[in-house]
Amino acid sequence: MKKLSSLTALLFIFAAGTAFSQNNVGIGTTTPNSTAILDLSPPNFNMGFLAPRMTTAQRLAITGPANGLLVYDTTFDCFFYWSSISSAWISMCANSGPTGATGAQGVTGPTGAQGSTGATGAQGVTGATGANGATGVQGVTGPTGAQGPTGPTGAQGPTGATGIQGPTGATGAVGATGPQGPTGATGATGATGSTGVTGATGATGATGATGATGATGATGATGATGATGATGATGPAGLFNNTFSAYGNLAIAAPAAFTTIPNLSITVTLTKNSIVYVYTDGGMQTTSAVTTGNSTVDVALHQNGALIITSNGGGFRRVTANNSSTLITQIVNYSMGVYVTLGPGVYTFDARTRLVGGAAATVSGNNASVLQGVLLVQVIEN
Repeated sequence: MKKLSSLTALLFIFAAGTAFSQNNVGIGTTTPNSTAILDLSPPNFNMGFLAPRMTTAQRLAITGPANGLLVYDTTFDCFFYWSSISSAWISMCANSGPTGATGAQGVTGPTGAQGSTGATGAQGVTGATGANGATGVQGVTGPTGAQGPTGPTGAQGPTGATGIQGPTGATGAVGATGPQGPTGATGATGATGSTGVTGATGATGATGATGATGATGATGATGATGATGATGATGPAGLFNNTFSAYGNLAIAAPAAFTTIPNLSITVTLTKNSIVYVYTDGGMQTTSAVTTGNSTVDVALHQNGALIITSNGGGFRRVTANNSSTLITQIVNYSMGVYVTLGPGVYTFDARTRLVGGAAATVSGNNASVLQGVLLVQVIEN
């Protein structure tokens, strides 16, 4: 309900500003400051202004940004605004320079060989079969429809005429019966005949019923399982998007030439053409309770001992810290990064510093300066 009320109030304020040509708008106040076109006054001072939030890739994808356009970059955890004078996004954190263009993404490395398939797990117990639901009541049988009328019987055709019967022939006369002759004498008994041949064998009787099948013998023992083959070796891992980092600090003692900040040195071996992003940030701390003056140093990135020239033609970041009797400790931050394209080989990247001017910097005396930071190297192989 509170969100709905706030939204309703906001819409009412904007509507009122349009209707009465109001020159400025207030949220949380009925009397906005006359120098502000939008005056945000949260109740109890427990809320703030939330700028548009997006990743670096989303920010760089904005087409034709207006001069002064403000966004919050969640990748860098920092506010950025667009400068039409420098035609670049300007970071509002740590005095950093404009953000360089995002480098091209390298190709995806080859997929490693697939490992052998693991053994199939035992099948779970089959769940109990649920009870059958009750049979529904049979619906009422609908009434039998009325029988349609029987069609009329077709007319029988006329019977054909019977043909004429021919005449019956005359019956011949019966002849007279002759006289019966006398009975003849009985003949003598004949000789006994020879024994006849043996008759054919009779048909075989029906086969008797088959006896019951005997019991099945016991199953033989299962043979031993063969040995599992050896697992193939894992292929080498590529350097795709590998990131290396180092931390260190240096008590500055007026070095005239560039000196490597202890521990801020990283060596990588490239196996193919690569894009390498080298980045450093940190801060210089000064302390003084008596003497006033400034300490100024340059911080630069080096590759195999040579200064890396950045895209804007420079090669270092200049840092100046003030010492005063009223400001006992001051920390001034710095940051810089650059993309370099390199072939196969071994490369050493380091962050170096030199004293440019101002009061002499010593560890034990006045105007003492301590430089500390981080070095990061990210490799994107093609």
